[in-house]
Amino acid sequence: MRRYLLALISFALITACSSSTPMPEQEFVATPITKPENIRLFVGQDLGAVGGLAQYDNGYVDYFGHPAGITIYTSLQSLEGLTEKVNYGAGDNHANLYLQDPGYNGVDIAIGLSLVDQLDKVNSGELDANIVKFAQWMAQSERKIYLRIGYEFEGAWNGYAPESYKKAFRRIVDGLRKEGVSNVEFVWQSSGYEEERDDLLQYYPGDNYVDWIAYSYFNHDPKEAGKEMLRLAREKGKPVMIAELTPRGANLMLDDGKELWDSWFVPFLQHLEDNQDVIGIIAYINALWDEQPMWKGQGWGDTRLQSNLYLSGKWRRTIKREGWETTSTLKQPPIFILPEDYEEQKAARDKMKPNLTGNESQLQAEDAIPRGNVRIYPDSAAVGGKGMAYMYQTGDGLKFENVTQSNYIAVRYATINTGKIGLAVNGSRAYDLTFEGTGSWVGTYDMIEQQVSIPDGADVEIIFESGDSALNIDYVMFDRR
Repeated sequence: MRRYLLALISFALITACSSSTPMPEQEFVATPITKPENIRLFVGQDLGAVGGLAQYDNGYVDYFGHPAGITIYTSLQSLEGLTEKVNYGAGDNHANLYLQDPGYNGVDIAIGLSLVDQLDKVNSGELDANIVKFAQWMAQSERKIYLRIGYEFEGAWNGYAPESYKKAFRRIVDGLRKEGVSNVEFVWQSSGYEEERDDLLQYYPGDNYVDWIAYSYFNHDPKEAGKEMLRLAREKGKPVMIAELTPRGANLMLDDGKELWDSWFVPFLQHLEDNQDVIGIIAYINALWDEQPMWKGQGWGDTRLQSNLYLSGKWRRTIKREGWETTSTLKQPPIFILPEDYEEQKAARDKMKPNLTGNESQLQAEDAIPRGNVRIYPDSAAVGGKGMAYMYQTGDGLKFENVTQSNYIAVRYATINTGKIGLAVNGSRAYDLTFEGTGSWVGTYDMIEQQVSIPDGADVEIIFESGDSALNIDYVMFDRR
């Protein structure tokens, strides 16, 4: 893909390293790779987008926690952005900042390695010394590296000739293996658009050189995205990475969250479900594209998940519901501060549409049918200034009638207790909702979030029974994909 490094070559310093004879291709028997049990979530693709660092503290990590991995970009020609900061108009990149920050311990790295205008230099051996340097950097990183060699290989914007590309891919892999690098896996990534099997196979380096098969996913048809790459992955027994993922053209800060969730995120989640047998990693690009010079005016938009309250909530619950692997999770994220000209920007965007139907139902506790001792309590920290309290004896509870079909529930609560309370569906206790104390009966809230199975039209009760613990409830959210 061109997004990060199209402008790279005209700026890069050429490393003057040469070899008189090319390295021979090595015989190598690949070890079969098993897809991770759960999808691993990666986030990129620049320091500001990722965040979680002293100098970069308004990115994804600052609102959601550390993902399983992050994405960065470099080229074999210059290895820029690894040991020092670089910016070619697409945000700052400096991989060592991640390695030096304790918060990123255990967070893996997916590297997009550009080979634009470098294939001849790779294949002649001119860049062999950089392969050695790259190997040394990988080894000292002490984490798993997923190396996307010549990513989006068939994209016309890259200009890769198939035979030269395959030869370069193999030379890089052989060179890294020769240096004994054991913490790298090699990724073969297409653009994911309108793929033709025969065209793709012209670029295939061989089973012994590819650990992961990958593609990009932007505004693709979810039934067609990566279709042939997925088929090849199944045939060859390789796991799949969606290496670049973002709703191109959306403006998450200004667009209607429900509409965008339904139109882009839900089809993408269905794409994952349809291909859950092979997809092991997804890498979301959480960037304010329109403010980066390289992408300004190209229609990439603003895909920062934290900038939309509805979408950020859905994303957090999706991570939990789907069981995606991350490194850490923020239970109490900060509030995203909107810019002073937000209303003007929003009016200019002119995309808000009233009365949209979402797939999430947030119900105030005070609107439920109270049981036993339960009654309203006032609290300025509760949504609407009140909630429901005195749920402490057998039979006390809240009943929500005719609930929409849901596979996830979120309950905002306050309590000094740690324990559980029952969730009954159509009169029978079906789940224990477990919770930890918030330190107070009012003012300080936390969320119970749990996967459930509630049929459409069901009556649902939060009910106190013997062995349960008391809590106050602000609201209940019934959610589905």
